[in-house]
Amino acid sequence: MKNKKVIISLIIAVVLLSVISVCVIISMLNDNNRLTVQEKEWITSNKNNIVSINVINDLNIFGKDGKGVYFDFLDSLSEKYLIQINPVTFNLGDNVEGLSLTYSIRDDIESLYDDEFVLVSKTKEKIDDISKINSLKIGILNNYKDYITNYVKGENQYIGFDKKEDLLKEFKDNEEVKYIIVPRILYLDEILKNDYNIIYHISDAKVHIGVTKDGSDFSNIISKYFNTYKKKEFDESFNNNKLDTFVSGLNIPSTELDKIKSGTYKYGFVNNGPYEMISGGTFGGINAEYLRSFSNLIGVNIDFVKYRNIDKLNKAIKDGKINIYFDYYSLNDNKSGVDSNILLEYKIIANVDNNIVVNSLDSLKNKEIYIENNTKLYDYLRDNTKLNIKTYDGKKGLKKAVKKDYIICIDSNKYESYKNDILTDYSERYSNTIVDNYNFILATNNSFNKLFSKYLNTIDNNEMKYIGLNNYYVTNKSGILFGTLAKYILLLVAILIIIVIIIYKKSKKIKIARKIKREDKMRFIDQLTSLKNRNYLTENLENWNNNTIYPQAVIVLDINKLQDINDTLGYEKGDEQIQAVANVLIKTQLDNTDIIRTDGNEFLIYLVGYETKQITSYIHKLNREFKKLPFETGVSVGYSMITDDVKSVEDATNEAVEQVKLQKEEIKDE
Repeated sequence: MKNKKVIISLIIAVVLLSVISVCVIISMLNDNNRLTVQEKEWITSNKNNIVSINVINDLNIFGKDGKGVYFDFLDSLSEKYLIQINPVTFNLGDNVEGLSLTYSIRDDIESLYDDEFVLVSKTKEKIDDISKINSLKIGILNNYKDYITNYVKGENQYIGFDKKEDLLKEFKDNEEVKYIIVPRILYLDEILKNDYNIIYHISDAKVHIGVTKDGSDFSNIISKYFNTYKKKEFDESFNNNKLDTFVSGLNIPSTELDKIKSGTYKYGFVNNGPYEMISGGTFGGINAEYLRSFSNLIGVNIDFVKYRNIDKLNKAIKDGKINIYFDYYSLNDNKSGVDSNILLEYKIIANVDNNIVVNSLDSLKNKEIYIENNTKLYDYLRDNTKLNIKTYDGKKGLKKAVKKDYIICIDSNKYESYKNDILTDYSERYSNTIVDNYNFILATNNSFNKLFSKYLNTIDNNEMKYIGLNNYYVTNKSGILFGTLAKYILLLVAILIIIVIIIYKKSKKIKIARKIKREDKMRFIDQLTSLKNRNYLTENLENWNNNTIYPQAVIVLDINKLQDINDTLGYEKGDEQIQAVANVLIKTQLDNTDIIRTDGNEFLIYLVGYETKQITSYIHKLNREFKKLPFETGVSVGYSMITDDVKSVEDATNEAVEQVKLQKEEIKDE
């Protein structure tokens, strides 16, 4: 019997191994990015040679002044296959032969990225449909004209140019040429620098950015590596180079960019599908996509803060607790708005059994029209029409209006999200847009506003809307599934909550600082600076060493020549210098940090959850502030990162102290 079981087990093991092997072999055979024997031989034979390739050098983001995605890609390719690559640069209009990293409207290149043509104006305008690009005087490069007229069918007057420079000069100086149609990325720097406005994205008219196809081994290798690069490295390179283009085009100083990146911005909202919602712990919706893509581009942290209702959100705005919000609702605030380019389009809908025909809003003068209360759409129709307007509140109010078969005026994106849900018995009768788009309202610095505004103007809002709607559906479904499961496993959830509480109490995720009893508080406070003192450091070292949230960092600061100030000017002046340093640290303190005065002239900062780049940016900020101290002796600063449990807080402190000592030695030698 035992032998039988052993034999059966062996047979099962052999079958499983065979299936796995077959799957691996099939996967390898179907891997279109796998190099052929001939391509591998080409790489081997060229490892001691310098291989040249033409690279366009006046294409924003991808190749400009020796930098860009193309150059990053070639560096990655060179490192991967250990071949030396010589980029031979050329500009738009140059005649080049051979393999090239370039762009084209033809399908003769292997595309790494597809850009699109855009309609650009010197003024802010709104075009919501390609059919409205009609009877306009439009500047365009001659080699694009025939291609564009396949997509833009209006009776426009096209003024052709052979050179990019001539097109831009005529657009800038000639009032008759009010519009140009151009590839977005190629002209992005000029759009930003001159504060031009993209007023329509001709999304179907593509510009392919990639490598020319010539059938050579090197061309095939590049094409295959493109696919690997897209998955692993492209997004980071694209965002970094796109940010450089924005910063340069908008003339934002590096100090301002550091300030933008070092901040954390709070976005306030109430659940309002399909624009923004948290469901099942996930933030989703149209606005979520806008904010996430901007956050990824700039590298800033945006915290999404949900409020239970409009009143609480309004109070948070007035109290200055949030930096950004969306003006779907009427909120009493006068902060500056940034055009989201999200059209405020509305639809008149009615029950399918209602035979009403609506050709304009005037058709509804004798009818009751239900609109969501306290919204931008409600305000506009109330102030600009003579309709008999009634209101409902939120999704629950909409359900009640639907049950009573009311005629409803609804935001178009909301209609799209509800038409297969609570509006299945309703159909569209009329649609239009109002004069104003939706805005993001900001309470941030001017450079952030400028960057965010231009970013929104240059992206395709239709594409973002479709991605955002899909994101909303996924988020909403996950929330519904979560809620349904919760109904049937309520007891299990209760048990899990108890288990979580027990685990949480023993969790390795220790808070940075323990609560201190009131009677012991003074024992941990430095009397001169009101910062925490060495007693606090000693008390918390064990907790910090048990903390498994990484990365962590320790920054040590030592006031230079403090003893000289004490000796020459007196201890009162020395105390002023100490207090000034403490005030800088308090004013610039980051979240999840502790600041401690450990000695007469020494301070220590313990930080959790910050990457090396954020730490160095924070130190640069401190050094700028320290230049404003009463006495210009400066402060020596050292830091050390903790990325695992091998390095203790004490080890990191010692490393930071050694950096401080080196700085002080350099000061002595000067």
